[in-house]
Formats: sequence, C-alpha cells, structure tokens
Amino acid sequence: MKWYGNIGFGIPNNENDVYTEVITDKPYKGDILENNLRWQQSDKIDDDLNITNKISVIANDFAYDNIGYMKYVELRGNKWKITSATLQYPRILLTIGGVWNGD
Repeated sequence: MKWYGNIGFGIPNNENDVYTEVITDKPYKGDILENNLRWQQSDKIDDDLNITNKISVIANDFAYDNIGYMKYVELRGNKWKITSATLQYPRILLTIGGVWNGD
C-alpha cells in the first residue's frame, strides 16, 4: 500500500543555554510494508490502540542527516511515534508504535 504524509523531526535548539526541541514536519512518500493493529490493556477505562506498522520511506539528505531526530509519522490523521529506523539506502525503514503525545 502506498503512503504519503509527514514525518516529524525534533530538531535540537540551544538558545541562551536552554535546550529545546523544535518540531519540524517534512512531507515524504513510501510504502506501508506491514499494517498491524492491536489493543493493549491498560489501567485506563479504555484500552490503548497500538500499531506496529512498518513504512519504507523514500529518503532525502535531510532525512539521512536527521534520522536520530525522527519523532513521529502521520498516518490516517494521527501522529504515531517512531520506535525504530533502519537505513536501507535509498530508503529508511520505519517501525511505528503507539500514539505520539508530543512533549
């Protein structure tokens, strides 16, 4: 299945000796290799939905240079946190997990 969406990068910013991350969205395209959904029991009223999808992204220099700062992938209107990234030139294989809740 084809995918097109944003990847969020948490680019470090060290202004006035205060470390922060600036979230920057960049558009990418690629393929969804695995599409798995599972409910995870929690101590909340409703269980959490986790996905363990794998997305193969066609990468550019920005993605290669900032692979360590990748935070989330936008998929089906939600932001999902990236749990691992594997270089497979000219692509990057991303595994995504639960919902990304920001900082």
